[in-house]
Amino acid sequence: MRITTQDLELLYGAQVTDRDGERVGGVGHVYLDDASGQPEWVTVRTGWFGARQTFVPLADADFENGIIQVPYDADFLRDAPHVDPGEHPDEEGEERLYRYFGRLPEAGDPVLQDRGGQEKDGDYRQVERRGRRRLRRHTGTDQGR
Repeated sequence: MRITTQDLELLYGAQVTDRDGERVGGVGHVYLDDASGQPEWVTVRTGWFGARQTFVPLADADFENGIIQVPYDADFLRDAPHVDPGEHPDEEGEERLYRYFGRLPEAGDPVLQDRGGQEKDGDYRQVERRGRRRLRRHTGTDQGR
């Protein structure tokens, strides 16, 4: 099933599996497209005790019964560029993410920028794409599981 805004709170308790069903980790953060409000990326807690967070695109993912299955191999996901918990990738980091997942933005597409702001349960932390698009990090009530 395609992931939509109706699934937002459920995503925080979800586990991410690879294309073969191998568990990769739990969801850390959800990033929404500001124009559509639809979930676009999640971070997956990986490494020892979930100390790393790896961005994973949701474009081709399926979500059912608390499991997000993505069309990538587990080793590929574990080797993906990662961020430290609570941090946001800079321009170079975002470009690495798009390149790694074969989802390069078109020439001239803007890059994510953290807009800051206070986070509260259920609020949104603004993350802006310079130029035309914006993303926002959803900070759901179940975050941090």
